[in-house]
Amino acid sequence: MDQISNAQTAADYSDALTLGPSNYDAISVNVWNNSCVSQTFELDAGGNYQLGSWGAESLDSANSTYLLQNCGGVRFKTNPNTPATPARIVAYAWKSGDVQKIGGIQLAGTISASGNVTPSSGLITGIIPTLGTTPTGGTGFTYTHVNGSGIYDFTFTTPFAAPPTVVATGAALQAGSAIVIEITNLTANGFRANPLNSNNGAGSDNPFSFIAAPTQ
Repeated sequence: MDQISNAQTAADYSDALTLGPSNYDAISVNVWNNSCVSQTFELDAGGNYQLGSWGAESLDSANSTYLLQNCGGVRFKTNPNTPATPARIVAYAWKSGDVQKIGGIQLAGTISASGNVTPSSGLITGIIPTLGTTPTGGTGFTYTHVNGSGIYDFTFTTPFAAPPTVVATGAALQAGSAIVIEITNLTANGFRANPLNSNNGAGSDNPFSFIAAPTQ
């Protein structure tokens, strides 16, 4: 999987803000903080990226999320109408056989150079370490965890009006197997997260991040 990991746009296109050209199946794009300009690499009539070319520029709105298909790449630069406010780009491109990231929540907020997210009102985010009960990032919640249990119980500081949508992502692989975060006991007041080894379904202490968003 090729990716652009929280890179800030500049006045012109650059390798750091370019995916492809290549034989991608699809590309997932997240534009943070401000609008930007992008170009997609268009395939030739036979679907070959080797004979394609960069297409017309388009304006991507701030905090937008979209999926590109039937293209060989994408690249980004700062919106020339707002040169003092660059965007930050997080994008993934995958080929046949690669792991694919599907779905998620479209977010509004600000992402810093370090990767810390300041979400808009109503969202709660957290970055959770393997051990202990102190998060490495995020506010608006507390949690308890008994080391070795693989169970993390969360309580929101201010309850939601209704059970929110919670998405959690494992931060690492363990013994070559993906870590899947099981969310249970979900209420307006909190939830339980249990990192599971996809190989055998066993729970284990493992770092992860989560987003809790009001259910529309």
